[in-house]
Amino acid sequence: MASLALTACHSDSSGPPEMAPLSWSSVSIGTTPLIDLLDVWSASPSDVWAVGDYGRILHHNGTRWAIVPVDIPVTTLLFGVWGVSSTDVWIVGTSGTILHYNGAIWSTVASGTSQALRKVWGTSVADVWAVGDGGIILHYNGTGWSVASSGATQDHLSAVWGSSASDVWVAGGNSLSRTSLLLHYDGTRWSSVSPGTTSINYINGIWGSAANDVWAVGVAGTILHYDGASWTTARSGPTTLALLGVWGTSASNAWAVGTDGTVLHYDGATWSSSSVGASPSTNFVAVRGTLGSDVWAVGGGPNGAAEDLGVPRLGQGRREAYGRRAERLPQTLGHQTGELGAQGVISRHAGAQDD
Repeated sequence: MASLALTACHSDSSGPPEMAPLSWSSVSIGTTPLIDLLDVWSASPSDVWAVGDYGRILHHNGTRWAIVPVDIPVTTLLFGVWGVSSTDVWIVGTSGTILHYNGAIWSTVASGTSQALRKVWGTSVADVWAVGDGGIILHYNGTGWSVASSGATQDHLSAVWGSSASDVWVAGGNSLSRTSLLLHYDGTRWSSVSPGTTSINYINGIWGSAANDVWAVGVAGTILHYDGASWTTARSGPTTLALLGVWGTSASNAWAVGTDGTVLHYDGATWSSSSVGASPSTNFVAVRGTLGSDVWAVGGGPNGAAEDLGVPRLGQGRREAYGRRAERLPQTLGHQTGELGAQGVISRHAGAQDD
């Protein structure tokens, strides 16, 4: 196997670190089987988790990535990872899989469902949400997981985020009616909320900097914004390609990622394309970090060219690398259903001190 390396340097180091021009370089993981990476979460620049297919969990200790052995079926796809802290991390996946990390070991936790769980997020050790197929919404109260009634039984839920325990958003869509879905939790019950447009048939990602500043992204490059009162189409965006994930650090620093190597950045005024040097066959599916200068993006692609799994690092020194396998991707994620050659990808946005 041959690794792929991309290196670059600052064009200008003036200004605050978060706003300084960024470049890409690569670092290889070099693992088999070749896997796709489906989500990433970091407690700190030296404590980052990534998950993907074959039941694989990867951890970055600030120096390198390594596979963490977990006793689950290799057929398991791990879709989501999120944590309260470095000693309280959750992972969700197919067949109702839920894993918990206590700072020392990973263990399987009963979910009470066989539905695929796509994403997990929470506000505290006793307030965690997991969402997935069949409109499933689970809540963890610090003791166990239970099903929450949402009324979205035919929907595919792909994202969850909130500003507090009484302000939680879930996004997704219905594959039969081809309509998008937004649900809101006010601390007591879930209710359906209009996305403000009928032009988008699926929402893939959601994140906000505050209760009145929330972003949602979806098919055809659609970007939606919530101002605390209603959802509106912010713009069709600088791309017409499917956007699969969104995350940021503030109202003036947000990232959105998607198919064909799409990476967008929001500076508080406009969304613009960010050149990362990724292959057009790369599909970034998730983006997450801890600081404006430490952001990771992960994904895969239909035409893997390099045969090493690696970690692209986005930042004032971005690293990027690739892997390859065949994976079935659902149409609701903006991909045509069928066997596609997929390319595992991770990217990181790191501060100058990490260069």
